[in-house]
Amino acid sequence: EKNPRSAIDWALSQYESVRLVRMEAALIGTATNPEMALEIGRELLAHDSVAGNTYGAILIGALSSAGQFEAALKFANENSPLSDPDWFKTTFTCWARSNPRDALKALDSISSQPMRDAAFQALVDGWVSHDHAGLADYAVSLPPGNDRTLALNSAMNQWCLQDPASLGEWLNGLPSSPELDQIIASLVTRTDTVNRRS
Repeated sequence: EKNPRSAIDWALSQYESVRLVRMEAALIGTATNPEMALEIGRELLAHDSVAGNTYGAILIGALSSAGQFEAALKFANENSPLSDPDWFKTTFTCWARSNPRDALKALDSISSQPMRDAAFQALVDGWVSHDHAGLADYAVSLPPGNDRTLALNSAMNQWCLQDPASLGEWLNGLPSSPELDQIIASLVTRTDTVNRRS
């Protein structure tokens, strides 16, 4: 945190058997200064794309854990030829747990469709883990398509397991549709299966 460049240089000079662990610690400290962290990440990638990609993944995780989501996304976007989909997954899973609406807005900055799809899946996974009702409300606002199906199915699956009674009330407030009928049938099947097991 105090002198990130010195910490990185020291970690890089270590024996290979301990280098990765020490680099991880150094990069976690660097995440408190996102601009410096991005500079260091760029240099690591430029110096050695193979090891740099591993360090990039660690840096993305460190920035995301520190709540520096914009910096993590910037790093992933600007290195998109080298980026791994996991970089986007890590960022958007953490971001959705913290602020899913801001994470949604940030999706538009991803130009690669496969990376955007990976990010959206991660966003849904992060969001549903702590706010299935909020995800369900968002899902029904989407036009028909893959994003709506993914978000709605994820929300329904989690909500059904956690609180089927409140899910039933929420479903009663929606206009009737074939999609709604399918969700209700799925809810009945799941709750019936759970009741039979107990």
